[in-house]
Amino acid sequence: MNRSVRYVMDNQDFDELFEEAARLVISEGVGSASLIQRRLEVGYARAARMLDQLEQAGILAPSEGNRPREVIISSFEEIPSDYRERKHVKYFVMGREEKLDWSPKKISSPFADFQKEFRNKKDERIPVGINGKEKVVSFSLVDVGHIYVFSSPLCKANDLLKNSIEAMLNTYSPDVLKMILADEIGSLTSFNGYPHLLTDVIVENRKIQNALSWTIAESQKRLKIFQESGVENFEEYNETDGVKLPTVVCVINDPSGGLVWDDSTPEYIERLISLGHLVGIHLIVCSPLKDKKYSRIVTSFPTKIIFKTFSTTEAELLGTDDAFELQSPNDFLLVPAYGKVEKLSVK
Repeated sequence: MNRSVRYVMDNQDFDELFEEAARLVISEGVGSASLIQRRLEVGYARAARMLDQLEQAGILAPSEGNRPREVIISSFEEIPSDYRERKHVKYFVMGREEKLDWSPKKISSPFADFQKEFRNKKDERIPVGINGKEKVVSFSLVDVGHIYVFSSPLCKANDLLKNSIEAMLNTYSPDVLKMILADEIGSLTSFNGYPHLLTDVIVENRKIQNALSWTIAESQKRLKIFQESGVENFEEYNETDGVKLPTVVCVINDPSGGLVWDDSTPEYIERLISLGHLVGIHLIVCSPLKDKKYSRIVTSFPTKIIFKTFSTTEAELLGTDDAFELQSPNDFLLVPAYGKVEKLSVK
């Protein structure tokens, strides 16, 4: 792979008809070079370049031979804002970097110590709670892989989620950390405006499939880049010379437990769990998935955060009955991918 090729393109790289092409394929439901050629009256080479740009922007799925490409969003407004507005993007022009305009705020949550300790560190971490010694417990995203948070209406899972997101957004710059936030109750919309967000906080359930489709397409694109570069995973790629890829964290806050808004949602989640950690894309799902039909999804997550359980069905699904003994809505069990189970809290 030519390492001078930029991962994030700047304005000059986008065709002047890019938006027209995007709206065209979205309205038609498929994307092909012949469609762009015919409707926008351009040559084949230019149409093919626009097709690649539409894939990079998360509008089209990767190519599958000669078949028309699948459109994986339903409106132009769902395109990640970095591509629609071209703001807050780290550009690479012949080895020169243009820094992002980012001013982190000093946080006052219980995770303030996390911000002090890990600011300017290379290893992106996530704070997950406070231990009995009043210390912030955090893990490398590489080590946690993906996180499932078992919640209930009485617990403080939503507070934990907001504190963790706030700490990460104000600790790591948007050139190394990107986020997709989906929240059916709108409690995460306060994070709109952060340059880390690839799109505004998603509050409509039907749109989460589009975001998950984008993450799968992005995963496949990164695997192709790794293969061409002769590396096996995200960490190896970012240790080589050249453009670094950002870590992407996709958060789904689903307090109703109605995760299957569409039959494709569980499939997307399982694919991302099996693939995402290899390419620097991590999933956090906060939901009371009590039904046994979700058992395969729940057990697929390498790391779990479990707030108080109230039935044997819940305990069996989560693989532990220790959460029965929790005495406060602030308390939870951390079941890490590696290491011992630990009782933590949200302060």
